[in-house]
Amino acid sequence: MMQFVRCLFICSLVALLALIASAVAASPAGSARLGVVARPLGSAITGRVTTPTGAPLAGVFITVQGAVALATTNAVGSFLLTHEQPNPVLTFKCAGYQTQTFLLKAAGPVAVVMNEIGTVPVAQAAGLEAVNKPLLVADEQPTFPGGATAYRNFLQQNVHYPQAAKDKEISGDVFVSFVVDEMGRLLDAEVIKGMGYGLDEEALRLVRLMPWWTPARLNGKPVRVPATLRIRFGMQPAP
Repeated sequence: MMQFVRCLFICSLVALLALIASAVAASPAGSARLGVVARPLGSAITGRVTTPTGAPLAGVFITVQGAVALATTNAVGSFLLTHEQPNPVLTFKCAGYQTQTFLLKAAGPVAVVMNEIGTVPVAQAAGLEAVNKPLLVADEQPTFPGGATAYRNFLQQNVHYPQAAKDKEISGDVFVSFVVDEMGRLLDAEVIKGMGYGLDEEALRLVRLMPWWTPARLNGKPVRVPATLRIRFGMQPAP
């Protein structure tokens, strides 16, 4: 008798589960009620990054705005990036080259040409639409507010000589590249030639601490241009 009851219970349970499964499959909102979330499959972006001469550029970092996706170009300049953004905006960044930002427009492979900092940009990007304005060569270059004297005073008042450099008696120049926009703001600062021992980080800190510059001008109008600044570190002689 007990075996018969147990068998009847199991059969009823199987039938009930089958009924629930059928109802869920027939209901558009059934999956949501059971806590199952439909996720879009990740999309893959492939492409290649080169210099204006066509040489492959390795070590370029490619990121998607608003996502943790990250890729790096290989020895032949190629990359593969997976994301889940509906309209991805890609940023290409490489030491010594101008940072570029694009909106993805094509489903196929993309091609990007990156220009060295301090050179006239060659706007070439297949399958992409530029988001940031192209950098220009100006008639009047950007300047630190107050000129060279104010710049030297700023460094003297704000520099913190790293202890590691002091211990090794390291001195010399750190070169920092950045962009001065139409308002005079300093953007995308990065060290293009450093010395280590904390001097590179200190140079970046000083640039990011600087007041807005007097912007460059082209035909009398403020324009966005790249700039490179040499920050000289020297040990003061002991009294």
